[in-house]
Amino acid sequence: MSFFIRKSLSSGPIRFNFSKGGVGLSAGITGARIGLNKNGAYVAGGRHGLYYRERIGKKKRRGSGTGSVTTEAVELFADTGQTFTRVKQTEEAPEQKRPDRQLKTYFNAAATLIIVLGIYVFSLWVIGAGIAVYVAGLITVKSRKRSASQILKQTETQLEELGDSEAPLSFLQSILEQPVPSPWKHERDVMVTEAALTLYMDSTPEFGIDELNKVLQTTSESVKDDELITLKTNAFDDLLESCMSDHIISDEENEVLEAKIKELELPDSALKKQLNMISQLSKLSEVMDDPGNTIECPVNLTRGEQCYFKTPARLLKKKIMETRQRNNVKYKTYGYETELEGELYLTNKQIYLSSDNVRNIRLSHILDIVCSLEDNTLHLSMKNRVNPVILAVPDAVLMSARLNYFIEQQNAS
Repeated sequence: MSFFIRKSLSSGPIRFNFSKGGVGLSAGITGARIGLNKNGAYVAGGRHGLYYRERIGKKKRRGSGTGSVTTEAVELFADTGQTFTRVKQTEEAPEQKRPDRQLKTYFNAAATLIIVLGIYVFSLWVIGAGIAVYVAGLITVKSRKRSASQILKQTETQLEELGDSEAPLSFLQSILEQPVPSPWKHERDVMVTEAALTLYMDSTPEFGIDELNKVLQTTSESVKDDELITLKTNAFDDLLESCMSDHIISDEENEVLEAKIKELELPDSALKKQLNMISQLSKLSEVMDDPGNTIECPVNLTRGEQCYFKTPARLLKKKIMETRQRNNVKYKTYGYETELEGELYLTNKQIYLSSDNVRNIRLSHILDIVCSLEDNTLHLSMKNRVNPVILAVPDAVLMSARLNYFIEQQNAS
């Protein structure tokens, strides 16, 4: 569990929490809260500026020293078709091949072949040569690994000083000129590529698209096209998150984002989630300060209660569909199942879900709202309830904004 000093932007008693994984809107009630972001689910709480946060499913270490075992829990999402949008299936991350293991495998294979040949021809000299190759492999791998580790640590230290450099392009090129054993060159080049993309995304005056392309040309041998698109997308995500820090994406910020997409030559297929996020967040200003006109509601409303919004909705339940473990990683695949489906009516006091019967949720009982842009779901943390209420709607962002408006009005009265 980690503690941190929280300095959040707010509008009245409502906190806005934007991240690449979703948009959170939190009622200003002291105590525990839950949320979802790019790193997964988390629980948090605290008061007077000092908060704690602990990620659900974080790494746990057992034992100590070199014999410790790391177990990581990872949640994967399986689209069961219960939301109002098609969601890309999350997949297990492919196992990364360690360069030292690759080298060791090559030497072991060569040594094994030589020893087998020695046994076949009954030659102790050949068998001895195989053993020598095996020992030489161990020594070579250990030496190259030590050398590569020193170079990578040196690269990290140098990149920490990049922000103070008056000639960032020359600075990065000097790092790329340093020799590093080929199996680890890829890791070094990825580090430099990420640093170059950060400089470009931050609109560093001395580092525009031409300077970025010069770095990418140098690293193109080891950083292939598919991986480069991923690195570019991650850098764009960081810029997008920065643009969302004030809750609304302005026209000027939209222009900057569009320019970056064009200059980076990022395909729309790599930015489906981000483009959808930009489109939805651009609509927020339409409803942040205006609930719109009242509409008819089939539910008998209380005195002073008026209905403003209607949308198809489903009340969902999270379900663990499969659990498995691989390479000290526990994978839990979850999906949604529908408990209730019908029309959702939002009033200035409650949420009504009308089907064969009517379910209601009091706005005054909502502690926290997390909006998932990927599957258009709302996760409502409630008073006296452990698990959040999960609603699927066609446009979760606008629904979140309307909820925020009426919760603000209640807290202000």
